[in-house]
Amino acid sequence: MRNNTDATGFVTIFSSPPAPLPWGASGPSADGPAEGERFEEDPKCNFTSWIRIQWIGGVGLLVLALMACGPPAIQRDAVAPIEEWPTYGNDPGSSRYSPLAEITKENVKYLKVAWTYRTGDVSNGTGTWNGQKVWAKSTFEATPLFVDGTLYVASSFNRIIALDPETSREKWVFDPKVDRIGDYGDAFTCRGLATRVDPQRQPGEMCRRSLYEATQDGRLIAVDAASGQPCPGFGANGEVSLTTGIRVLKRGEYHFTSPPTVVGEVVIVGSAINDNDRIDMPSGMVRGYNARTGALI
Repeated sequence: MRNNTDATGFVTIFSSPPAPLPWGASGPSADGPAEGERFEEDPKCNFTSWIRIQWIGGVGLLVLALMACGPPAIQRDAVAPIEEWPTYGNDPGSSRYSPLAEITKENVKYLKVAWTYRTGDVSNGTGTWNGQKVWAKSTFEATPLFVDGTLYVASSFNRIIALDPETSREKWVFDPKVDRIGDYGDAFTCRGLATRVDPQRQPGEMCRRSLYEATQDGRLIAVDAASGQPCPGFGANGEVSLTTGIRVLKRGEYHFTSPPTVVGEVVIVGSAINDNDRIDMPSGMVRGYNARTGALI
């Protein structure tokens, strides 16, 4: 299956066993089917176990489980490798392609909602923050990462959220407290995260796996994927300024919406500027930072 990049894109992951479903293997539960659902008794009816992540509306993740009729379900190999989604585009070439093949044109119509998670990070351009008017609106365009059995998603306000992909339970939340007063020309938008495993650190050690995010207000942040705590030794308290040396006259005119890219030991970030504000806007820049220390390379 392919992973689209707009607000209705999707990524597919597999889990075994699936989250409990509100119906039996051969028909609805005692409570009956939900409105708009139809069940047909069939002794050949079985459930396959997979989860599809679907982006919806402004904010939130919709997870769908598949119910399908056919031959008896094949028992999955519990030690079989799990297909992950470790980068924004799934692979170094950003193909946005998954080799998983259980979702097809024939069975996609049997998808049912398993859980919904809402970040709650929404701005319609009429609210306030710290007593000041918030002008920018928000969009939800993030592509979550799925690694080490955890789903990581960035919200419109740059909060990093770790979820259990089976249940949607929050494992932890990191809030960089992004400045919401800036004039962000691309609205409050964060398209995703990057991750890296440090071969010089032992399993279980702080920031053995790190998550990287470029915030709207111009910071590169590194947090421990296991706990959500800032990575010690990366910049100052887990962050470095991306506006140092940039001539920024107005808050928000120089900002970041796309996820960083990790190449070896280098975290690479681009940038964005507001269009048509003034003739001497700062130039967009591409820079690389040491993945362990945050030092500009």
